Amino acid sequence: MAAARGKRVVEAEGFVLRDSSGKMRSMLAVMEGHPKLVFFDAQEKARAQITLSPPGPGLVFHDEAGTARAVLALTDKGPTIEFCRKGGKKGASLTVSKDGACLDLADGEGKLRAGLDGSCKWPKLWMSDAEGRPRVVIQIKDEPSLMIFGEDGESGISIQMAAGEPGVSMSTQGDRPLVTLGVRKGAPMLVLWDKSGQPRASLLVDGDKQGLGLWDKKGREVSTAPQRPQGRRTRQS
Repeated sequence: MAAARGKRVVEAEGFVLRDSSGKMRSMLAVMEGHPKLVFFDAQEKARAQITLSPPGPGLVFHDEAGTARAVLALTDKGPTIEFCRKGGKKGASLTVSKDGACLDLADGEGKLRAGLDGSCKWPKLWMSDAEGRPRVVIQIKDEPSLMIFGEDGESGISIQMAAGEPGVSMSTQGDRPLVTLGVRKGAPMLVLWDKSGQPRASLLVDGDKQGLGLWDKKGREVSTAPQRPQGRRTRQS
């Protein structure tokens, strides 16, 4: 008898499950060529559904207004979890791709304001303003750095480690700093640069020795210093 029952097959294009009052509470069907399992609340509003469609399966939860509020899906980039606010505006999403994980956070208007990206070559944490301009970036390349940008996206402050020593640079426009403060070979040093990237003044304190260096816009030495800064400094990006 058990073997006979095992061979029984029921075929249909769809199945509907109703409660004792006749309301539809669940449905299994093929819609637009894709199998779908839907669950309804007591008001027959769809609240959850499982769908199998390219590129992969997905699970969606809806609120009473029918807006998708939580999504778990396998996308082209990889598995993704997304949470939305009322009205469907994006709130947060987490995606895991072949290169790494990426977390995005949005404000009440659905605009991306912060993110943690581990999918790029150098992991970073970023924050942007309401206009989508990046304002703060924490990144680890060979060594960690913190960058704070102005509204123009160019001026700002950069704090970084270089060769194991800390440094701070400040700029107004372009990628060339106008002020750098750091430690070189264990000695603190302050350098002022012009807009062309040439050093114009430096102050170095090394043990009991102090030095002040001054140069004109053509690079000619006005006053001696322990050592003139070499090359043109650029802000770390």
